[in-house]
Amino acid sequence: MKLLKIISSLLLILLVPSCKKTHSKSEIEAALQRYNTTMMNGNGNDIASLFTPDGETEFAQGRTWIKRVNGGDRARSSVPHCTQIMTSRSIDIIADSAYQTGTFHCTYPQLEWGSPDSVGVHGDFKIYWIWYKKYGWLIKKYKSQFTTDKPLKGFDY
Repeated sequence: MKLLKIISSLLLILLVPSCKKTHSKSEIEAALQRYNTTMMNGNGNDIASLFTPDGETEFAQGRTWIKRVNGGDRARSSVPHCTQIMTSRSIDIIADSAYQTGTFHCTYPQLEWGSPDSVGVHGDFKIYWIWYKKYGWLIKKYKSQFTTDKPLKGFDY
């Protein structure tokens, strides 16, 4: 009986760590592309759903504020949005969290009424991701540093 308990304990010790999910960089790349696509096509609610409940950006903290900053329930097609390309520079994964850096380039069409010009915004981003078993990778913190190829009129950044 004592031998059975020892064997059971050893099996449990050996098997439990193998049940923990091992994450890959391709998962983070897929999450980044989901974020990128949602930023271009979704509404504020869709965008906020990619963040943890207490997630943050430079402009908002928490899903409610992230939703408001990104147009609320209005489709992104009804507010100025960009065609965006995001490229990873590095991804570091530790257990159920990941830190990603990279570059982005956005082209905003006609930010001013009647203006035929578009504005290019480019820079670097840093994203801290958290893995949720139920939801997958969500953004805990998004930070970017950007410059523009001409002034962004109407934006108070």
